[in-house]
Amino acid sequence: MKVTQEIDALTTMGISPLEFLVLPRVTALFLMIPLLCVFADCLGILGGAFVAWSMLNISLPTYLRETKAAITLTMIFGGIFKAAVYGVIIAVAVLVCTSTITISPTTLRGIGGRCLLTSFVVIGR
Repeated sequence: MKVTQEIDALTTMGISPLEFLVLPRVTALFLMIPLLCVFADCLGILGGAFVAWSMLNISLPTYLRETKAAITLTMIFGGIFKAAVYGVIIAVAVLVCTSTITISPTTLRGIGGRCLLTSFVVIGR
């Protein structure tokens, strides 16, 4: 954004760059990462059901009953909460990483990977 001066143009038009550029990204990650977590959990349960049925000869109702008994709501909501927090951490880490880098048209390669690595390091601490 600094290369072609879009941020300066937004400021000139009276639009807050924070609200126009940052807030949608943070909101999107805050909402979509938990949905991705729920989707992955459902696929994991379906994959477990397939393995239990095909390799262990466990019927689907038995598998679902035992899975329902093993999973609590605390586990589900805890995972969704952690996913939302991780989404915000990733968004903030990427925003901080990209705001501190002076970008020119020749140095755009590799910035996304470095920012993603930075967000993983922050989450891992």
